[in-house]
Amino acid sequence: MTDLIQHLINQRKPKAMTEPMTGSKPNFAELLATIPDFPKPGISFKDISPLLLQAFPEFIDEMSEAVGDWSNVDVVAGIEARGFPFAAALAYKHKIGFVMLRKAGKLPPPTVTASYDLEYGSAELEVKQGSGRMIIVDDVLATGGTMGAAFDVCTKAGYQPLGSISAMRLSFLEQKLPSQFWHKWVLEI
Repeated sequence: MTDLIQHLINQRKPKAMTEPMTGSKPNFAELLATIPDFPKPGISFKDISPLLLQAFPEFIDEMSEAVGDWSNVDVVAGIEARGFPFAAALAYKHKIGFVMLRKAGKLPPPTVTASYDLEYGSAELEVKQGSGRMIIVDDVLATGGTMGAAFDVCTKAGYQPLGSISAMRLSFLEQKLPSQFWHKWVLEI
């Protein structure tokens, strides 16, 4: 494990936190690290940590531009946990509310819950009741199971989902997404 950690450190040395990105737009895909056999054997995990460290403001701008018109959006929902930083930053940028979609048992009651299948298991999402026109945000669009459950649970909780934005889409997987909503992403892996 120590060899893997050292390899990842050597693979991408981050800029100092005070040193801004300069020049042309960063190649966001190059800022992702691939971790083999994580979280289970056969899975290649895409680690967004280097991207968050080195080009977070630029990537938030890119996600915002991919959505386009924000004038009819009241709230942004982030899917636990890696959707949180993107959703919170987008909500801040557009001066609108932020809602957390959490794993079951992580929010105090009352909540609304939806079950769904993952690429490697099953899970539940929950959210507090509310209202408003919503965009749902996550880091990875894989099979669409989590995103589909997010649309389901947010609708049941009283929100009006408009669409979704993901940091990246895994193009080698077939996505099954609710067709009544739009779906966008920044990177296609």
